[in-house]
Amino acid sequence: KSTDANPTEFAFGCEEPGYFLTHVGATVSCVYDENYNKTSTFSPSSVFIANDIHGSFAKASSGFARRTLTQALQGQLNAIVPSNITQAFADATLLSIIMFSIPFGVAISLLPRDLTVVSDFFRAINMVFMTMITWVISSTPIAIISLLASSISEQSDLKLLVSDVGLYVLCSLLSLFVHTYVFYPVLLRSFVKINPYKWIMKMARAQTFAFGCASSMATLPVVMECIDETREVSQTLSRFVLSLGATIGMDGAALVYPIAIVFMAEAEGIGHIIGGIEYFLIGLVSTIGAVGSGPVPAAGIVMTMTIWASVFPSVPLPSTFAFIVATDWFLDRFQTAVNVTCDTIVCRIVAEQVGETINEGDRLSLVSGAGDLASHNPKIKKALESSDGRD
Repeated sequence: KSTDANPTEFAFGCEEPGYFLTHVGATVSCVYDENYNKTSTFSPSSVFIANDIHGSFAKASSGFARRTLTQALQGQLNAIVPSNITQAFADATLLSIIMFSIPFGVAISLLPRDLTVVSDFFRAINMVFMTMITWVISSTPIAIISLLASSISEQSDLKLLVSDVGLYVLCSLLSLFVHTYVFYPVLLRSFVKINPYKWIMKMARAQTFAFGCASSMATLPVVMECIDETREVSQTLSRFVLSLGATIGMDGAALVYPIAIVFMAEAEGIGHIIGGIEYFLIGLVSTIGAVGSGPVPAAGIVMTMTIWASVFPSVPLPSTFAFIVATDWFLDRFQTAVNVTCDTIVCRIVAEQVGETINEGDRLSLVSGAGDLASHNPKIKKALESSDGRD
């Protein structure tokens, strides 16, 4: 028995029919021979039974080791660049899969046109998986009920739990609001001398549609229509920027992921595992993960699991993850609306920087009007002919 403040006790015994004897020199043995005498030497094969009364030597299911920033970054780089892509798919390490898929997709796009069977194959696979994902999403309500029942039953203070979940939702909405209505308007005003809030109001129809369907890709046609109606961005540029933004412009997800990770740790009672280095890694991995998130509903649930596993590889996913799943349907709609709004602001800024602020219809009208004017003015006609072929 130890003499510290928290004593560690062990009970030793012998298997039947043996009995326990002490010897000179603080040695003990289990004796199984009835003719045993104390002058004999005890058998080295004595079997003891140790009962760890306080569970001091109980093996923990997992542990968390503090790492330096260099070790943490090296670990993330090793995870991002897989040594075995097959193992990465088997372990569902999405960051590794994303980093492999980018150059793989570029290589496929560079194949000759007569080898389109490869790209057609992956398009078909994508459609199959999207159909299966739709089936899974349709059964989500039943799964959420099961997850919540299990997680709530493990909580001793439901009032505190409800408060934590409410705080998580509030922090997420506040971060989305500040990002959309403070940061991006300042950015737009800095590069384009227009009223940013009037621009955001012009995107109201796209924002409403995004909130309703929770899919950036499904909202893309509506966003393009809203941009065209402003007649401030050329269609050529808007098609390129908005299509790219719908795929990788996941500002809302990048904001909510870190909040979700911190909430899970704090609500589970393991908030001490998050230090300065962990906060940095959460932000880094969340940014990378947001770029790789699919523009479909509920994509953030899987990515949240991936971010947790990447930052805390030795800590199992907390049971409080169930509340992330339960609130995702609500927060995902706000995230999508934020993603769409930010894409339109970026599109307007890029148009201003590259001089693509004239809509194609207006440009044709200007050219037609200039042609009519040139027919009556030889100098204008000569100027138009000299600029033929230039934008």
